[in-house]
Amino acid sequence: MSTVCVDDLVPDLLDDLRAVDAVVGLSDAELLAECRSEELGRRVAEGRLIERMIELDRRRLYVADGYTCLAAWGRGAHRWEPLEARSRRNLVKLVIACPQVLERLLAGGLGVAQAHLLGRLFKAPRIGRFVPLFIDDFLAFAAEHDYVGFEQHCRAWKLLMDQDGSKPADWDRRARLGFTDHEFLLSMSGPAADGAKWQALLARFERIEWELDWEHARAVHGDDACSALLARTSEQRRYDALQNLRSHVTLPPRGQRDEPVDAADADVFADGDGGGGGGGGGEADAVSEPARARPAEGRPDGAVTTVVDIVVDLQTFLHGLDRVFGIPGNLAQRPPFGPDRARCQTLDGVSIHPRDAALAALYGTVRLVVTDEFGRPVQMTSASRLFTGNLRQAALMGATTCTHPGCLVLTTHCQVDHLVPHSHGGPTQVDNGGPGCRHHNNWRYTARAQTRLRDDGVWTTHRADGSRIAPAD
Repeated sequence: MSTVCVDDLVPDLLDDLRAVDAVVGLSDAELLAECRSEELGRRVAEGRLIERMIELDRRRLYVADGYTCLAAWGRGAHRWEPLEARSRRNLVKLVIACPQVLERLLAGGLGVAQAHLLGRLFKAPRIGRFVPLFIDDFLAFAAEHDYVGFEQHCRAWKLLMDQDGSKPADWDRRARLGFTDHEFLLSMSGPAADGAKWQALLARFERIEWELDWEHARAVHGDDACSALLARTSEQRRYDALQNLRSHVTLPPRGQRDEPVDAADADVFADGDGGGGGGGGGEADAVSEPARARPAEGRPDGAVTTVVDIVVDLQTFLHGLDRVFGIPGNLAQRPPFGPDRARCQTLDGVSIHPRDAALAALYGTVRLVVTDEFGRPVQMTSASRLFTGNLRQAALMGATTCTHPGCLVLTTHCQVDHLVPHSHGGPTQVDNGGPGCRHHNNWRYTARAQTRLRDDGVWTTHRADGSRIAPAD
């Protein structure tokens, strides 16, 4: 058994300590610049890895070790996560077809995760072969948007390019319920339009569970209450919310369907806060059993309603109607890129098939907002300072998440904030409002930062000195 002398480790330890001291001694600007430099280096390193994998694949060097492809080699030889391995394998194939992707990576102008997403999109059934035709547009979009926005755009493009899918939407729905010795597993899959309704309904019940946990935490810990002290995890609250939802199931009269919900009857988050603070005074054992939802005013006890908003441009909606009635489409398809690109999605960015949006509008099960050619909802104004009701919903439809770069808080959990502050004469109307989470709304106010919506539909955030946060690559 070999031994390691402590003296041999001293030089390495001293080097590590010096490196730590060097980082601690950096100014704020230098530290930010160092982090940016490291990120650019990571992109360059990824590009060089892809460059070498192309040659490795050409020589098929992985075959000698029993690997069947680059993805298997990466998983085995380098312990890559399966999705990462497939993405790199596909990215190699994309780079061979589109060398500009590798050039952008080596120049530091394309994020690693965005490049992997393009690789997976390139291998998507039926539509992957069209990616090279739009690759310059994809790269331009990636430079301006964070990963979440870019992913949503890729999903929307995929839906536009593959509207028929591999099979009719009616076939692609299934639910499974299985049991083990002491547990069960419930899984469902189906059209995204149905999933959006489930998401809205579940969010309503999760909010009830969160409020109970918060009341309990305030009762026990007082002003020291915080999310880390809540009695249940988010997954436990979601499970209890499903159980609560199950207890509210009622059977409609035989031969009748549930009546459509009027848009004015309910609002998923009336105050725009996806997890706001509740008050104190809750019972200590308030979370010992699933909560019982409060009955909606004017409805039978226990009835809980939700509204799903689908934002769609007029041309895409008309295409959806044509598909519902089997009419050959005579309108030109809207392009998948640019400010006039086609749009059909929920507030949170879930892509909806135009046919499903048209059907939902005909049945009256959702609130549909048709946008103009610039992707903006019909103008609505209010004399009130606060964005409320339909005005609030319309303002939220400008984005699928908080407009601060990189923020993942979904639009349905956001507040609406004035782009030009009300104190500076900013009007309370749709084109002067946008979704922002509670934290970033407060931050913008204290930091005197400003959010802007460009004519091409890109949200940008600027510091008080006018410089842009997370500028385009």
